[in-house]
Amino acid sequence: MAEGRKNIKVFKRQAILSLSVQAQDWVKYQSQNFTVYTSQSESRVRELLEELEIFRIIAMLQLSLPLEETENQKLAIIMFRNDREFRKMSPFKNAAGFYSQTNDGPRMVMGSARGNLNSAKEILFHEYIHHLIFEHSPGFTYPRWYMEGIAEVFSSASIERDTVVLGKQPMNAGALNYSRPLRMVDLLQNRSGAERSGAEESRFYASS
Repeated sequence: MAEGRKNIKVFKRQAILSLSVQAQDWVKYQSQNFTVYTSQSESRVRELLEELEIFRIIAMLQLSLPLEETENQKLAIIMFRNDREFRKMSPFKNAAGFYSQTNDGPRMVMGSARGNLNSAKEILFHEYIHHLIFEHSPGFTYPRWYMEGIAEVFSSASIERDTVVLGKQPMNAGALNYSRPLRMVDLLQNRSGAERSGAEESRFYASS
């Protein structure tokens, strides 16, 4: 089921960012556990939702989380077709996506992934691991290397008709083909993404 949407309000940190969009451009899609607001094509979104439902089961089993628990119904996924509009919202200069707890519920926000479906899956899988950890460990702050490292491990999940494979090389791991891993002391500094260049962030994710 799809329905038009004139305005989508996304709460980033404590500020409200209002996106004025045309009803024919932005559409709401829903599966059993996920709601997506996007201007991307329906076929692309439907495939992503189908695999995200499968990924949810695998992730919760691997993280020893209660599978029978229903998803936080306030969770929303915002998918942009235009990276310029996405960058206006992103708190991170070089991010392809981000996860945020807002006054209106948790948000997984991503750019266009340059039209690459596999890249879009990696971004959503990565951000969903952040969501699961935040939901099931409220009040506990994990170090950034752990949060990004475990999200990267799960992000490269490959979902076929009757097989799911975890542990393939994530996109960011390619940074180590050209640069050395970060030293342990640099990894443990817990610096934010805003404090690193794009190349340094890729090394950080890969090293984590």
